[in-house]
Amino acid sequence: KIISYTINGDEFISWATSLDGYTLLGNSNGDIVYAVINETGQMVKSNVLACDYQYRTIEDNIFLSTIKKGLFYNSSQIERFEQNRAQLYSDNSQNNTPTTGTPNFLVILVSFTDIPFNSANATTMQNQISQSNYTTSGATGSVKDYFFDNSMGLLNANFTVVGPYTLSHNQAYYGAETEYDHDSLPREMIAEACSLANPNVNFANFDNDNDGTVDMIHVIYAGRGQHNGGGTNAIWAHSWTLPTLPSFDGVNVYRYSCSNELRTTTSVDGIGTICHEMGHVLGLPDFYDTDYEGSGGQSIHLGNWDLMASGSYNNSSRTPPYLSALERQILGWLTPVTLTASTSNCTLPAISDSNKAYKVVLSENEFFMFEHRNKKRWDAYTPAKGMLVFHGDNNLINPWLTSRINDINDDPFDRGYFIIPASGDSTNINSTSTTFPGSTNQTTFINSTLKNGTSTGKALTGIAYGADSVITFSYVNNTPTITILPPTNITTTTATLNGNVTGSGITSKGFEYRVLGTANFTQQAVTSNPLQLTLNNLSINTTYEYRIYATTSFGTIYSPIETFSTDCGLIINPPFTETFDASLSCWNQTSSDTNHFNVVTSGTSPSCSPHSGAKMLKYNSYNIYDNNWTALFTPKINFNSNNSYNVNFWIYRTNGTYSSQQEGIEIYLSSSQTLNSATLIGFISNDRTATPSISSDGWYNYTCSLPASTTGNNYLIFKAISGYGYNIYIDDISITQITINTPTISYNSTTNITHNSATFNASFTQGAQTISSKGFKYKSQNDANWTTLQNSSTTSPFTGNVTNLNPNTTYYVKSYITTQTNNYESAIDTFITLPIISPIVSTDTATLNNSLSAILYGTYTQGTYSILTSGFQYKKSNSSTWTTLYQTTNNPAFSNTINNLDPNTTYQYKAFVSNITALFYGETKSFTTPVIPQTVTTNQASNITATTATLNGTITAGSETITSQGFEYKLASSSTWTTITATLNGNVITQNLT
Repeated sequence: KIISYTINGDEFISWATSLDGYTLLGNSNGDIVYAVINETGQMVKSNVLACDYQYRTIEDNIFLSTIKKGLFYNSSQIERFEQNRAQLYSDNSQNNTPTTGTPNFLVILVSFTDIPFNSANATTMQNQISQSNYTTSGATGSVKDYFFDNSMGLLNANFTVVGPYTLSHNQAYYGAETEYDHDSLPREMIAEACSLANPNVNFANFDNDNDGTVDMIHVIYAGRGQHNGGGTNAIWAHSWTLPTLPSFDGVNVYRYSCSNELRTTTSVDGIGTICHEMGHVLGLPDFYDTDYEGSGGQSIHLGNWDLMASGSYNNSSRTPPYLSALERQILGWLTPVTLTASTSNCTLPAISDSNKAYKVVLSENEFFMFEHRNKKRWDAYTPAKGMLVFHGDNNLINPWLTSRINDINDDPFDRGYFIIPASGDSTNINSTSTTFPGSTNQTTFINSTLKNGTSTGKALTGIAYGADSVITFSYVNNTPTITILPPTNITTTTATLNGNVTGSGITSKGFEYRVLGTANFTQQAVTSNPLQLTLNNLSINTTYEYRIYATTSFGTIYSPIETFSTDCGLIINPPFTETFDASLSCWNQTSSDTNHFNVVTSGTSPSCSPHSGAKMLKYNSYNIYDNNWTALFTPKINFNSNNSYNVNFWIYRTNGTYSSQQEGIEIYLSSSQTLNSATLIGFISNDRTATPSISSDGWYNYTCSLPASTTGNNYLIFKAISGYGYNIYIDDISITQITINTPTISYNSTTNITHNSATFNASFTQGAQTISSKGFKYKSQNDANWTTLQNSSTTSPFTGNVTNLNPNTTYYVKSYITTQTNNYESAIDTFITLPIISPIVSTDTATLNNSLSAILYGTYTQGTYSILTSGFQYKKSNSSTWTTLYQTTNNPAFSNTINNLDPNTTYQYKAFVSNITALFYGETKSFTTPVIPQTVTTNQASNITATTATLNGTITAGSETITSQGFEYKLASSSTWTTITATLNGNVITQNLT
């Protein structure tokens, strides 16, 4: 069996991917197997050998039906890998390796007991590392040349290459994988290599700054590395430190780097990996995503532009790109020119010829860096020539400089150093339109923002090539912000251009437009903002270019150029099919360069005939550099909201040496003939091994569905993207329609009505469309606007509870359903909220316990609101102050006892209750306490003699005042009483009779 795969990762995290997208891992036998997810969610090795699809057995395909493509390590595994990275880099203290002068650097070649280092390769390796002006076999230069050129002569290292020496163990001993380490004992290999070289090397000569540590040791081991197909027992090229410090000739070995002898089974590896790993020793971080799918996914990084990203592999590792301005700054070779005030006539030589770059500080931590790349010498295999604009964030760069934290571009949503492409979105970093002016002739850099989206107000204008291939531009420190928006209202002869211009110091603004391919723009000023300009008397079925301009005292700033095409007068009503056997009438195109689809009768590279009829479309991607493109726009298509639609077309798919899975057709939907704001709805590669794969070359029918929200007039866009592979052929584009069942919605009833609340009840049937929201809308009879009450359930029937209604009010209510295309509503229903009912309070007749105590009684009926308090108030009838008694509990019939009353006194009283709105009283009633009479007791007379006696008695006062007291006495035989008054002493009364 044969397996073809790509290797991904680095010395900490790695995996492989089959051509059709399955994740692969290597086992200890050197076999490549499919990855699976185990019961704990971790990605592990299966026991099934991987192979290309054409060699798979029935058993293989049954197994593959049980796993997904694109598997990856889970978060716990990534965390462990990152712990390993952090541990090794935390030991890698701040760099002291000299980056200027003529330091001595040591390279040691080693063999394994089972893999010898080829002697001829050893000579080649020695030469391509240490020679000056090395050009053997078409080489761009040596390692020595690379660092000399990038430093502009500041670093002229003397490389000593020794060996090869044979290590004491086989490759697997040093390089076999463990669960979380790709290599078992690579640092033991380094220490042993130094011991083997010690008899022939004076290590003290390589401590250039006399700090007791060797400055640069690079070991090249026999065979391939794990990173270029050497297998799981091979060592992945890396740069680490030794855990213990072996000492030779009085100096320690601490920091090192290493790489492999071979790139393929027979070809010597180029210098790219050596320069990358030595770059770490010199002090450079990685600029690729070092945790890959961790931290939110794969980041877009510096790619082929940068040695410390993936540029080390340019031209089979023979031509790594020039170091960026930031990297040169880190190594002390470049100090960027910082722009502050607006400046005209800035000149920027290529970084191949100078150590000049410009920098604009945006905030405390963010900045732009501008550098010029020219496709010569070390940049010969970069994607394009022109000026690159980098956006940097010191919050993520400085941790490397201070602590060797190597995660500058890990988070795709928070990158530390990245390219802002001249055209396209953030993914367009490896094409001819990445640079300024580039293939799209972008002469301005405007509308830039901080990472949080805040406008910077900084701009470059007049970006152009001057004499001697020097880029010139003007810097504007406080520029207007220009936003160009898609055109609207496009007809056969009219169109409306739209945009915004904001900022100060603008003396004029407006649009410029011209027919595509003509030289001169027509300028039309617009005074309003947002900008809007309706163009009349345009030519039918014609493509126009347009841009916004804004003039300030510093000059005129332009937006990027956009295009639109006037209608041809044709509106297509699906279903329809286009076979391309006639001309491309009403089908317009735009492209990244001058290449477009052409109608042909036969095809080459690959050889093919039209799918049907006599003609088909061809995009000449076989001869067009990768990431260039053309976009084909259909005539205007009228889509009915009650239908769903599929787009179908045939594409010829092949596979060969130059195949690229990124080459193919993207399908977009747009309301205008522009890619600006268009919606991507599908992609199919012309590489037949890409998903969905097919077993042999031939025509393939690709289908994608239009969004359910598609309605009204729109355009389909077929964007062919070159991978510099094989020509792209398509044929027989068609749109089919499917009538869909629409949902229904019914309002059922209103229940649980109170004075301020109610429950709405409704039901629905879903139909064929996806329901995005549903609920109720209601308003009072006198309101103009409806209030929406959403319901999140997925079942029918459904309810909604509404509160804060007004009492005794008529309301309208209806239910609704919203899909991606329409809003459906029920008939309107009405209901009336209840009125507010006040509580009714009764003061009942009191009862007297005695002259000093009474029991008060009351009752209430609650009404609308709950009773908060209840009780009584009472007072003497001649008083104005009421005393309040609260009940401990609220009951409809209640009573309370009052004591310490005054006798013979009239009291008034009333019951009360309160709710959230007010205090409510019953009627006021009264009662009078009774009189307390005096108690008079006649006691036995005392001191009786023949002529005298003392009369005795007691008097207890009642509630009335005593006005007189005394005794009455008479002879027993007499009928006449004699009254005498006496003095009351306390409650005792006496009187002496004589």
